[in-house]
Amino acid sequence: MNKFSNFIVKGRYWFLGIFFVLIVASAVMMNFVTVNYDLTTYLPDDSTTKQSIETMKDEFGATGTATLVVSGVTQTEASNLASEIGSISGVATSILTRYDTENSAGLINIFLENGDYTQEAESTIESLKTMLDENLSSDQNYYLSGSAITAIASRTAISSEISVILIVAVIIVLLVLLLTTRSWIEPLILLLVIGTAILINMGTNLILGQISFISNSISSVLLIALAMDYSIVLVSRFREERDKTDDVYLAMKNAISGSIVTIISSGLTVMAGLLSLVFMSYKIGLDMGLVLTKGVFISILAVIFLMPALLLLFAKAIKKTEHKNFLGGLKHIGKFAKATRFVIPVVFVLLIGGAFATQTTLLNFDYDAEFSNSESEVYQDQKVTEELFGTQNALVLMVDNNLSVQAQNEIFNYIQNITVGDENTLIVNNASSFLSSGTNGLTLGQMLDVDTLTQILLAQIGSPTDEETVNQVRSLSTYIIAQTNSQTNSTSTAYVYEIIETMKTNENVQSSIDNATLLAVIDNLYAQEQQAKSIFVSENCTRFVLNLNASTSSDEAIEYVNSLIDYLNAENIEYHVVSNTLNVIETAEVFKTDRVVVELVSALAILIIVLLAFKSISIPVLLVLVIEGAIWINLAGNALIGNSIFFICYLLGTAIQMGATIDYGILLTDRYVMARKTQNKFEAIKTAIDKSFVTIITSGSILTLAAFSIGLFSSVPLISSIGYLIGFGALCASLSILFVLPQTLLLFDKVIEKTTLKANFYNPNNTKDKNKKDLNKKSKNNKKIKVVETDAVKLEDSTK
Repeated sequence: MNKFSNFIVKGRYWFLGIFFVLIVASAVMMNFVTVNYDLTTYLPDDSTTKQSIETMKDEFGATGTATLVVSGVTQTEASNLASEIGSISGVATSILTRYDTENSAGLINIFLENGDYTQEAESTIESLKTMLDENLSSDQNYYLSGSAITAIASRTAISSEISVILIVAVIIVLLVLLLTTRSWIEPLILLLVIGTAILINMGTNLILGQISFISNSISSVLLIALAMDYSIVLVSRFREERDKTDDVYLAMKNAISGSIVTIISSGLTVMAGLLSLVFMSYKIGLDMGLVLTKGVFISILAVIFLMPALLLLFAKAIKKTEHKNFLGGLKHIGKFAKATRFVIPVVFVLLIGGAFATQTTLLNFDYDAEFSNSESEVYQDQKVTEELFGTQNALVLMVDNNLSVQAQNEIFNYIQNITVGDENTLIVNNASSFLSSGTNGLTLGQMLDVDTLTQILLAQIGSPTDEETVNQVRSLSTYIIAQTNSQTNSTSTAYVYEIIETMKTNENVQSSIDNATLLAVIDNLYAQEQQAKSIFVSENCTRFVLNLNASTSSDEAIEYVNSLIDYLNAENIEYHVVSNTLNVIETAEVFKTDRVVVELVSALAILIIVLLAFKSISIPVLLVLVIEGAIWINLAGNALIGNSIFFICYLLGTAIQMGATIDYGILLTDRYVMARKTQNKFEAIKTAIDKSFVTIITSGSILTLAAFSIGLFSSVPLISSIGYLIGFGALCASLSILFVLPQTLLLFDKVIEKTTLKANFYNPNNTKDKNKKDLNKKSKNNKKIKVVETDAVKLEDSTK
C-alpha cells in the first residue's frame, strides 16, 4: 500500500494533466451523446408490444401522432383545416375524425412522417403551430395533445431544468460542506473533483451509443451525493495526518494508505446496488445501471488519483483558511443508545414489520409514465380534449392483408362491440376514420348500404333536401354499392373509393350527374382515402387505429385489450397490437420478476462486500436489515398517503438507497469494531458516533437534499417522483443509522464478537486487556502531567 501511495504522490502532476485532457475531451464528446425519450425501446425483446412496434415501423415507417382540437369552427372549416394541415411538410396525413356540433369543435388526428421523438417531428409541430396562429381568428382556439406533443414538451422541460437542478444541488452541497468541513477551501476541492467525474461520465456516455432521458436527468445530481462519502473520507484522513506531521507529502501518503480500503469498499457497495439494475428484463435498468455505475467508478478514480494532487497543490491555502468545527460530534447519542439498547431494536423490528406488511398490501405501482404535470400547457390541452371527445387512448391492431374482406369486417365489427364493465358500454369511440360527417363517417372496414352512403354524400354537400338532388345522390350511391358488390362480394369502404376512381371516367355515370359540387366532393373523398390508405394499409398489413375512451392503466382499458387478444387468439388470427394499455399489462408482469431480482442481487452483492470487508457473518446481516427496514418504512409512508410509485422509480430508488446509504452503516460499524479492541461496548459506541457523525450527517444530508432538489425543480412527474423517493429514502436511512444501528450493535455485541474473524474485542476480565487498559490510562496521565508541567513553565516565564 505504501508503494501505491508513493506512486500517487510522486505522479501527482501527471495525474493533473491526464484529468485535464479527459475534461477537455469529455466536454466535446458530451455534445454528441444521443438522449432517448422513447421508453418503449427498452422493452424486453420478447415483449409483444416491442415486436408489434418493430412490425409497425417496418410496414408503415416510424410515424408520430398528434391530436388537434379546434373550437369555434364549423364542420366545413374543420374539414378544410384538416386538408390544409395535410400539406405541411412532415405531415403524412391529417383527418377530421369527429365533430361536436354543440360546442362547434372538431377533432383532427395528425400522422407525422417521422417518429414522435425525432427532431423532424418537433419541426413539423412548430410549423403546425405557426400555421394555426396565422389562420385562426381570435374567437377560435386550438388544443394540441398526443404522443408527439408530450415528447416535445417533456424534452424541452428536461433540457431547460437540468442546469437549474444541478446549480441548486451544487449550492446545497456547498452550504452543507461549509458547515461540516474544517477549511473554506476544502468544499471547493471536493466539488471540483466530483464535478470532474461528472463531466467525464457525461462525455464517456458516448461509448454507450445513447442514454435514456431518465439517466441524463438525474445522473449528474445523484453523483454529487453518491461520490461524497469516500471524498470526505480522504479529506478527513489527510487533515488527521497533517496534525501528526508537518510533512504534507508524508501526510498524504499516510492518508491514502489509511483510507484506500474504505474508499474502495464504499464505492463498491454503491456500485453493487446500482449494478443490480442491469439484471432487469426491462432494459431501462441496464441503461441507468451502466450510466450511474460508470459515474461512481470514475468518481472513485478521481478521488484516488486527482484529489491528492489538488489537496497537495492547495495545502497551504487549506491550512490558512481553517476554521473552527461548526458541527461537532454528539456524544449524547451514545448515551441515548446505551439507555435504549433493549427498546429501540424491538420497536424498530415491530415498525419495519408493520411497514413491510403495509407496503406489500397497500402500495400501488404505476406502469404508465407521466410526463406533464397539472400546470403544464400539454396537460391543460389534454383535459380540454377529454372533456369534448373523451379520453384519447390509442390502440393499433394490425392484421394480415391476406385475410378476406369479410374476415376483416368481422374483426372490425367485433372490436367495435367489445363491452366492458357493468354498464355494457363501448370503449371504442372511433376506428381508422378516413373522413367524418357529423356522426356518419366512413370508417375502414365499415359495411355500407345505399341509405348510409347516400346520407354521407348528402352531408358532404350541405345536406340538401330538394328531391332532384337527393334522388341524384341516391342513384350515385346505388351505382357505387352495386359496383362494389359485383367486384368484391362485400360492400366495404376499403373498396368504395376504388369504384369512384373508375366511375369518374365512365361517361354514362358522368352524364347522369349535374351537380358539380357533388363531383368535387367525390374527388375530395377519394383524395382523402388515398392519403389515409397509405397510413392504414401497407403491402402486408391492414392497420386499425382505435381509440379507447378509458385511461391507459384503467381496469376498463385492460379488460378491453385482454378481451381483444383473447378473441384474436381464439380465432387463430395473426396479429400485432400496439397499445400503451398492453404495455402496462406486460410491464406489470415483468416488474414482478425484476423487483425480486434487483432486491436480491443488490442485497446479496452488498452482503458479500461487507462480509469480506469485516470478515464477519453477523455484521452484513445487521447492516442490510437496518437499511432494508428503512426502505420499507419509506415505501410504507408512500402507501399510507396514497402515492402510487412508477415502477422505474421504485427500482432505482431502492437500489440507490441500499447501495449508497449502507456506507453510513459501514463507517459507523467500522469505527465501533476498531474502538471495541481497546474499549468496552458503551465507550466504543460513543467513540464510533463521535468519529463518524459528521461524515454521516454530511453525506446523508447531501443525498437527501440533492434528491429533493430533483423532486422540487423538475416539472416532469416521472423525474420528480424519483427525486422525492430517493430523498425520503436517504433521510430514513440516515436516521436509522444514527438512532437504530448503535443500539443494534450494543445489543448484538457478543454475537458480533463470536461471528467476526479475529475480532479481538476488549474484555476487562482478560489479563492482557487489563494491562492494555492500564497502559492507556498511564499514557493519558503522563500526557496530563506534561500539560500541567508545560503550563507551569509558561506561567513561570510570564512572571519573570
